[in-house]
Amino acid sequence: MQGEIGRLVWEAEDLGEFLREACRLRDKPVTVASDEAGLSRNAISSYITGQRRPSATSTYKLARYFGVPQAQIMRLAGLDVAGVDEELLEGLTDVVRNIMVAMDAKELNEWIQYGEMLLVWKDRKMRVEAQREVVGESE
Repeated sequence: MQGEIGRLVWEAEDLGEFLREACRLRDKPVTVASDEAGLSRNAISSYITGQRRPSATSTYKLARYFGVPQAQIMRLAGLDVAGVDEELLEGLTDVVRNIMVAMDAKELNEWIQYGEMLLVWKDRKMRVEAQREVVGESE
């Protein structure tokens, strides 16, 4: 089941499709899945219908609950994923799928969190460098 959900997160067209199918695979009503994920009772239902988009905190809870990368939940929801290059991500999809099959959800989430930390670090480094350039130009 977890392997199916792991593949589903990469194959789904949008967050609604992923959540609908992931709940079906777990044999859980969406209200129960919402509760178990630590979200409001109707949260997943509102994401499925498109009435609401999840916050970053909600995507984290969904990722932990379903054992999938938070970045992929964010992408399915149409949220910005720290400027990840879409072509690069598409090129890595097959590699990531192979890794997902070989790793359990906990190991995979640890690697994804490490990658997300690297993206944050890179973003901060670029901002600091840009600020230094601006300060240097104004002097």
